[in-house]
Amino acid sequence: MDSQYENFIKEDSKNSLVLMQNLNVPDFEYGKIEQWFSEYLVCHAKSDDFNMSVIYENELQKKYDELAPITGESASKYMIGKLITYINITDSGYLRSTLIARLSVLLQELLKDYIETQKICFSPLEFLSITEYTKNCFFVSPNGELLENLLKIEKSNKICANANTEQRERILKNMLSVIAQKEYHHDIQCFKKILNLITKDDETLVAHIKNYCVNNRQGCYTYINIIMNRSLSADTWDDFILKKEAVTLFDTAKGAHPKDSWLNKYRELQKRLELNNILWICTQISERENLKNYAFTNYTWSDDVAKRFLKSAQWIQEFGTA
Repeated sequence: MDSQYENFIKEDSKNSLVLMQNLNVPDFEYGKIEQWFSEYLVCHAKSDDFNMSVIYENELQKKYDELAPITGESASKYMIGKLITYINITDSGYLRSTLIARLSVLLQELLKDYIETQKICFSPLEFLSITEYTKNCFFVSPNGELLENLLKIEKSNKICANANTEQRERILKNMLSVIAQKEYHHDIQCFKKILNLITKDDETLVAHIKNYCVNNRQGCYTYINIIMNRSLSADTWDDFILKKEAVTLFDTAKGAHPKDSWLNKYRELQKRLELNNILWICTQISERENLKNYAFTNYTWSDDVAKRFLKSAQWIQEFGTA
């Protein structure tokens, strides 16, 4: 195997052992699952074309069908954590070209079965263990849907609603850590969903969000940081709610001219925000227009989220003060 595989296996093996212990997975089931994922990586490394990947997909499906009956509830939860991580690394292009997509489809279908058909249930403590494992993911792909899959489990189990304050804080901080590691952010949907899971009791999380930034310093999160660091209300919780609503508003500017839906959102927010605060945010964003594009090593990508924030700032400055 290439060094990329060896690096991933080394890190994942260490993290997987911790997850296995936290979920109390029996040694026998743990060994069988690890063997299946090891075989998956071998097939992934050897797949040279679409036809070959289909052959390997069928082989892996057959071996999984033999494995599935012997796995208990804790092993199924362990399998879910592994699938989330392996989907992420497979779709990242880190190991090799994503053109051999059939093997990724197999993982996605297995995960879908666990979440949507079998409806495997997690306690807050078990889900915390999954987020601890994924937080240490070797490489967070922009296309691996790691956060999206975690949020599906959270939603179906109402994890944060049933968690205590300490559990919720650790879970959401772990998920924010994953966002921070992401190579590129096509959108901020997962970030906004995490904001909506924070409650009035989560004072530490509210403070954490104020200083939150992502590792690649992408423009859209720089703009979010500007909003989060402006004092909008003397009341801590009201201040957070206003900032959350402002982030949503700035992320919804689409088209050449503001639509009625956007204008209505802005007018509702304007009723509760001092004009000088709104204009200060708009000025700070507009002065950083150069962040609308994100520079990689050899090329540049358009940061569409940042462009929506810039457009919102422009609309507010042009006519939103009336």
